[in-house]
Amino acid sequence: MRSLSTKNFPAILTAALISILPACACAQSADTLFNRLIREAEHLTAISDRDELQKTATRLQELASEHPGNTYKPWADFYSADGLMRTNLQEAKSYADAALTGFIRIGDREMEARSRGVKGNILANLGEQEEALKLLDESLAYWLTRDTSEAGVQKNLAKLHMNIGFIHTRLGEVEQGSDHLFSAERFSRQLRDTVLTSAILTHIGNAFFIAEDYQNSFKYYRKAYNLARATDNPAVIRPTLSGIGNTFFKLHQLDSALAYQLQVYDLVKKTNDQVAAAVALTNLTGIYGEMKNLPKALALLEELRELAEKNGLTMHLANAYINMAGCAAEAGAFDKALDLNQKGLDLALSIGDLNLQEGFYYSNFQIHEAKGDYRSALRSYLKYDQLKDSLKDEKVLARINEWETRYETAQKEAKIAALNEENRIQALELRQKTTLLAALGLIGLLLFAAVFLYNRQRVLRSQKKAIELEQRLLGAQMNPHFTFNALSSIQSFLLNQGQAERGAFYLTKFARLIRQTLEHSRRELIPLSEETESLNNYLAIQQLRYENRFGFRIEMDEDLDPDEIFIPPMLIQPFVENAIEHGRIYTRSGGNVNIRFEQRRDHYQVVISDNGIGRTAARQLNGRKDGSLATLITRERCSLLTRTYRKAFRYDTEDGAEGGTRVVLVLPKLKERRFGNPAMQTA
Repeated sequence: MRSLSTKNFPAILTAALISILPACACAQSADTLFNRLIREAEHLTAISDRDELQKTATRLQELASEHPGNTYKPWADFYSADGLMRTNLQEAKSYADAALTGFIRIGDREMEARSRGVKGNILANLGEQEEALKLLDESLAYWLTRDTSEAGVQKNLAKLHMNIGFIHTRLGEVEQGSDHLFSAERFSRQLRDTVLTSAILTHIGNAFFIAEDYQNSFKYYRKAYNLARATDNPAVIRPTLSGIGNTFFKLHQLDSALAYQLQVYDLVKKTNDQVAAAVALTNLTGIYGEMKNLPKALALLEELRELAEKNGLTMHLANAYINMAGCAAEAGAFDKALDLNQKGLDLALSIGDLNLQEGFYYSNFQIHEAKGDYRSALRSYLKYDQLKDSLKDEKVLARINEWETRYETAQKEAKIAALNEENRIQALELRQKTTLLAALGLIGLLLFAAVFLYNRQRVLRSQKKAIELEQRLLGAQMNPHFTFNALSSIQSFLLNQGQAERGAFYLTKFARLIRQTLEHSRRELIPLSEETESLNNYLAIQQLRYENRFGFRIEMDEDLDPDEIFIPPMLIQPFVENAIEHGRIYTRSGGNVNIRFEQRRDHYQVVISDNGIGRTAARQLNGRKDGSLATLITRERCSLLTRTYRKAFRYDTEDGAEGGTRVVLVLPKLKERRFGNPAMQTA
């Protein structure tokens, strides 16, 4: 045998490495892609986006086929099962079986437990409740052996408790179901997982719904909806809307129930979720049946039957039969109705669903009673009554309410504990940093600061009171010439035969204006609606004085709510008075004054425009260089308001584009200060 020369060894080694590197790079690239797809699948699972999850699972299956020697296949099967759980239950079950077998083979206990959970959920949707509970309980037992302070463990425990609780509730075991559901809520609260918490609260609502406590079921459905809405995820929002719609149905508010269930159906049609479609169709058929719209109910029932038979949705098919029976009974086909009911009852008995069985026996009772077969009606009613007692037992409902009380108490205790801990830490820090000398110095400083602040506050209060009094005095002013002339005009109407009714109309407006002026002078702020009413009355009286020789218009942006906007009173009226008295719009053909309220980002803008003689001519006629008295008063008042509220009040006056004057008044956004309902503070 020829020995290798050491001289050729580097070349041989290089050639060997070159032949190996592509395979290594390929393996590394596949692992990188695999890990990326797993992260993507986990995210899609967390947000319940099963449509996208199916696509990611398909790519994992392709990767597993390209690299059969790796352990990719169980993962691909796991996410395929989860992705298909709501669209193709039989195929999903097949993938779940393969994933469970694969993870058992490679010894991955965590993924084995997760696979049992997924398979349990699939079986629950297929109506195999007992086998589903067994698998979910096995998965729960594994996760309870893990460190329950870890976020990943808490998330799996929350999901399992939620799904186990839901199945127990469906089987009529409401007490056990509520135990699991409130345990799920406790874990999800620690995680602050909005999607998961919304789903859990929906199932708690379901527990109260089955126990016929519709007030509490509605409360939890609304809580769930408020959380779900923040996610903007149709798959998360849909169950909450369905629960609210069902509650309205039970309360016989059929229009509201229909509105909510139609929203659900619209959301369902945007996805490929067959289970959700079956639930939506079931609920809609019940509502249309109750509304006596039998053609619509029967059309939807046929669609539901085909969907349920195609996808193996036993529970929903049973629901379809009970609804079809109800429609047949409404049409007087009692034998057909009993036949349909029996088919549905057989399915309900096969899956052990006590709620469905209760519904079928009650439906049978109603049909036999309508037929006049009172013996059969009594037998059905006794079976219904027996099931109803077991499902709606007062002790069971009390147990649910006890859990709710514990849950709310636990939330309060957690907040109190957090505050106590925060106070304890602050006290420790203070003791560590404080010495006797520093404490004495601090006390002296505090005494000095207290005296200073007290004196300063007293001065500020005095100044503020003076400013408020000045504002009220300024706001209460009314031109005496206007008052005299307005009363003279009204008097002439009242004394003129045939004009008394018109005089009474204007007298009412004048009285209203005087009262508004007096009322507004005592208030810091008034709603914009009151200000516009006062301006309307003022302008109407001015039109009377000048025999309707000018017009006016008051407008505002559509998004302004005049009852929710507060402004200082009598700020706008002086500018309107200037337009009439100094702008002399009544001397011009087509004289007009326009007032417009506009919304801006951080303030409101009021534009007062007229087509009068303009500022220059007005000054010449009035013999004033610095504007009218009303303008001077308003300028001073804006200055006072700016100091009071520490927000800018200002106005600009300019010549109009087509003659006249244009005033732009800027008002900051203020909130009315309300008295009589102070906020209480604790020490």
